Amino acid sequence: MAFSARELFARLIKCEAGGEGDNGMKAVATSVMNRVHVSESLPTQEQKLPIASPIPREQTPQILKGIYYIPGFLKTQIGKMLRVEFLVGSTGPLVDRIGTLLSVGASYILLRPIGTDDTLLCDIYSIKFVTVYSTPFSLEQTT
Repeated sequence: MAFSARELFARLIKCEAGGEGDNGMKAVATSVMNRVHVSESLPTQEQKLPIASPIPREQTPQILKGIYYIPGFLKTQIGKMLRVEFLVGSTGPLVDRIGTLLSVGASYILLRPIGTDDTLLCDIYSIKFVTVYSTPFSLEQTT
């Protein structure tokens, strides 16, 4: 099922700000369009843009600079094996994911799950507990 660019844009806006009213949806649309204009000056996919590099001319948020914030601390753990526990909803169960920490943003982390070449994007605001493994972790240890 192929969607037009307009349909995808509308779905993105609804997903990000559907409950925020017209002003919230306009703000999301403006933000996306600003990023589209900036992305024209970014390297192409063949030039391999580094995962953790900020968009040019954009200042790094304070929460990524200081280790007193979760994202700032997690940036010091890039490349290590983590077990991250997430709270689903406000009263839901804890769900965990184990993998190598690839990158940290202001509102997300990227994990490489064990035994795959996949990249898992995780919401930083759902994280409740993080275990940083001090020794290498392998599939044999999970059984």
